[in-house]
Amino acid sequence: MWINYFFNQLFSVQNLIAALTGSFIGFVWWLFSELRKKIANRIKYSKYEGYYQCYLKTDLSRHEFDISLKRKNGNKFKVNGKSISHNEIIIGFIEMSISIKNYGTGYYYHINNGEENSQRFGFYEIQLTNEDKIFVHQNIKGAGKEDSAAYVWKKVNYP
Repeated sequence: MWINYFFNQLFSVQNLIAALTGSFIGFVWWLFSELRKKIANRIKYSKYEGYYQCYLKTDLSRHEFDISLKRKNGNKFKVNGKSISHNEIIIGFIEMSISIKNYGTGYYYHINNGEENSQRFGFYEIQLTNEDKIFVHQNIKGAGKEDSAAYVWKKVNYP
């Protein structure tokens, strides 16, 4: 008898309505927080979109690359560019860390126009400093060699 009473109370209409209402409110709260994060990332990272000239950190007079950063989704960037001294195209992606402020990692590859076995690739580690500079550490591999270099990307106003 007490079991019937327990199940009737457990599965009553009022309890089901309360459970559905609580689930709906939880879903709306989750949706609101995700939307808030996306808007915050859009505002935070949109100022880093643009064109950059890349210089070796050890020799700031040595202009190595021209890079274009386009923000993709929230905390991701697409990298397009070209080498100044070589006939190379640069393509890559960077994802900013959610847990470490102003830090991101990514990958890229260089394609040397027309030459066989000349593709190079590597990984980015970047640190956003302010709206005009980005510090970049690159690991480069390919074309029979492996190297590492530190760069400073300075924002420029290209059309």
